[in-house]
Amino acid sequence: MIRPTRTSPATLLALCLCAACATPTSGDVPQETAQAVDVLDGPLGELLSDLMYGAPDARQHAAGELAELGTDAAPAVPHLIQALEDSDPAVRALAAKALGVVGGDVAPRVHALANRLSADEEEGVQTQAADALVALGSASTDVFLEGMDHSRASVRRQCARALGMAEDAAPGALDRLITALDDSDAQVRRNAAESIGRIGAQEDRVVQPLIRSLGDESDKVRAEAAHSLGLCGKRAKRAVLPLVDALRDESAAVRLRSAEALGALGPDAAQASMDLNGALADPNPKVAEQVRAALAKIQRD
Repeated sequence: MIRPTRTSPATLLALCLCAACATPTSGDVPQETAQAVDVLDGPLGELLSDLMYGAPDARQHAAGELAELGTDAAPAVPHLIQALEDSDPAVRALAAKALGVVGGDVAPRVHALANRLSADEEEGVQTQAADALVALGSASTDVFLEGMDHSRASVRRQCARALGMAEDAAPGALDRLITALDDSDAQVRRNAAESIGRIGAQEDRVVQPLIRSLGDESDKVRAEAAHSLGLCGKRAKRAVLPLVDALRDESAAVRLRSAEALGALGPDAAQASMDLNGALADPNPKVAEQVRAALAKIQRD
């Protein structure tokens, strides 16, 4: 059982401040943070000491090790929450990752990670915070739904991606993602199109918005929309002609995904056979290969 040491926090802090004077690269956790947490015995205590007071590489290592410990590191939650304020983005990212797996009360972890997702300037940290929130399950749903309206595009990107990673689609998530297909940021639109394919492929109402996204100014969005239409299968029958048009897109990725989607429709895409035959001459060999595969599926099925 992990127990508090007899060394008082004030004494430990004084020792650490002395070490900091001797070692310029020591940790830079604010004094008020250092005084706010208990010190623990054993290997976990050593990791927490490194996390709170170590040099950047020691703090990174400690945060990574705590993530590896999983639920055994539950007593470290307050320390990890405070490490989300570390000056080193790598430490913040690893602390966020750890908070998704260490166990303990979910509510404070969701609150801290949501704040970090919203406030951090580093997308790598935002990504880890979003992934950790996904790992915490349905308790994070509202964070992502609210984040879809955030003023910063980087936050909206993460939320659009995360909504598609849930095991069960959250109520209202699909509507927010469909709306996000018109976002001002191309990456948000791309993530929304991808997430729609993951959680909304069984919904007829996503087909028309995805067809509209085949005309997006971003080739990455167009390619993702075509891919998601393919995931819709027979529900996307009315997308055959728009997908045929996309076979002539300037982007090879869009042409490939469009051929793939037509193949997923099988006989329902029979009217595209002539255009697919013409696309066999595509200058990109991967596209031509996918066109052949699509024709085979249409004729076989």
